[in-house]
Amino acid sequence: NNFIQVSAGEHHSVALKSDGSLVSWGYDFDSQVSNTPTNNDFIQVSAGGHHSVALKSDGSLVSWGSDSSGQVSNTPTTNDFTQVSTGHEHSVALQSDGSLVSWGSDSSGQVSNTPTTNGFTQVSAGHEHSVALKQ
Repeated sequence: NNFIQVSAGEHHSVALKSDGSLVSWGYDFDSQVSNTPTNNDFIQVSAGGHHSVALKSDGSLVSWGSDSSGQVSNTPTTNDFTQVSTGHEHSVALQSDGSLVSWGSDSSGQVSNTPTTNGFTQVSAGHEHSVALKQ
């Protein structure tokens, strides 16, 4: 099967294969399984509450599943990302310059309180919060 990464969401999981393709399984009530992209140019994936986000080899992001808080429709469209992480209804991504971009639910300030500086090297989204590692 040649899986190289896996991520567990609230009721679904998604895995990245060595050929760059994705496989999802679990509950599909928000199309978080059936709408999994079929391309094979992905390098990282993260499963959230009822949505997932994948990073493509060109640095762009693709999101699918529940869009109840804009966690899919508000996905950034630039192609300078190096990592992504999904929370319950929000996501956060690391840009190549070490800055962060967050989108989706802001119920606890998890989007509006995103640091505006750069120098970050890793990010992880929790249920309604995120953390980032700075150099």
